[in-house]
Amino acid sequence: GQAPTPADMWIPDFARVPIINSGLGQFAQNRNNDTAMSWQIGEFGSPRTTVFQSNILPFHVSGTTGILQQTLTVVSTNDPTGQAVTQITLSGANTTDANAVQAGDMFTFVPQSGYVTPKFLTQFGYFPSVRTYQVRATVQAASAGGNVTITLSEPINWAGGLNKNINTPIIAGMEMKGLPSHKGGGVVYGNALYLAVPQLPEEWPFLSVSEMDPDTKLSFMLSYGSLLGQNVSKVFLYQISGWLGVSKYMDRLIFPAEQF
Repeated sequence: GQAPTPADMWIPDFARVPIINSGLGQFAQNRNNDTAMSWQIGEFGSPRTTVFQSNILPFHVSGTTGILQQTLTVVSTNDPTGQAVTQITLSGANTTDANAVQAGDMFTFVPQSGYVTPKFLTQFGYFPSVRTYQVRATVQAASAGGNVTITLSEPINWAGGLNKNINTPIIAGMEMKGLPSHKGGGVVYGNALYLAVPQLPEEWPFLSVSEMDPDTKLSFMLSYGSLLGQNVSKVFLYQISGWLGVSKYMDRLIFPAEQF
């Protein structure tokens, strides 16, 4: 399910105004006063969700199965015991298609008569939540004979133990559908997105300075030096950074391509 912690949400800048206009149509006096004065979505909910906007969120081009909204049917998994399913083979794709699935494609199980709808389990107690189970493909996959194998970002476990995360076995006949191409926003729960920008040392014996910007916390080092006896001088600007997002504490927000 969902981590019960404060969250940060990122939306594309073009979605801000429609969301605000929709909110202002609701009777929520104090919240609407703040929104109307600032024209920002700001914070809402409990635990608190803070909303940010960006014009550089990625556009995801889906594979053919998602673009054509093909209904895919489970044929098999790579672990019938249910301990750690990392691949699902499905039918219903084009007969031969090199672009049937793209890395990053999202797939959702479709509720069906006669089948238990796969649901995420809650973080505490392992009870079925209201959220239908979704998976994310990690690699591009081609179809052959109408079958395609999706490699999953997180193992599925219905067998039990601490890693159990779904309420029912994945069996042949269950149906899945991919999402079409979209602009991707995001939600991060519990500060699970980490950025490291360490301050760099000086380049002794050359002239250099290393400073960190107090607002952005970005660190840069400027260095100047000459190659002895070669009549060559150079100026270098260095910056090193790394980031990590814990996927189990993150959601993707989907903004359909036709919205922009």
